[in-house]
Formats: sequence, C-alpha cells, structure tokens
Amino acid sequence: HAKASRITLRLDDRDATLRFAVSDDGTGFDRSTARLGAGMQNMADRIAAAGGSLEVDSTPGGGTTVRGAVPAAAAGLLQESPGDRQFVGSQQRL
Repeated sequence: HAKASRITLRLDDRDATLRFAVSDDGTGFDRSTARLGAGMQNMADRIAAAGGSLEVDSTPGGGTTVRGAVPAAAAGLLQESPGDRQFVGSQQRL
C-alpha cells in the first residue's frame, strides 16, 4: 500500500528488551485521520500481550516508521548474545 522503494529494518536486543524499527520511504499517511486497520491492530494487540509497546510514525509523503519493544524473555532471547543488527534493502515487486 505504501508504494515504498526502500525499507530499513533495525533490531536491538540489549538490556533484556527486543526493540525493532521498520521504516519505509513510501507515501505515508496522516495519523490524525487514518483508521488502524486489522493488521495494525493485530500487531499492537500481540505486542501488548507480550508486555511490549508499539508506535507508528507517519506523515503524508514522508514514509512510515513502526517501532516496538518487547521484553526479551517474552521473545525468547535471553540466551542470545546482545547486539545491534541492521538490514537495508529494496522492495522487490512480484
């Protein structure tokens, strides 16, 4: 829906919390007038059930960023080594 050509995915599992951010360079939307669709509500509900939080930032013409945080214990990551990873890629159209 976003007509994005590029996304950035950032994961961070330090301090016993899994944090993520997914950003795109798509069309964005006006948060004050947009309704949360079933997909966005489903993500928010699942993350809240795990004791986490979800936030969406978007502006028309400025892309969208979805950020979230979940306790590492809920994500099953306590035995992983802490670190910071980043992936930058291009959207592929089918």
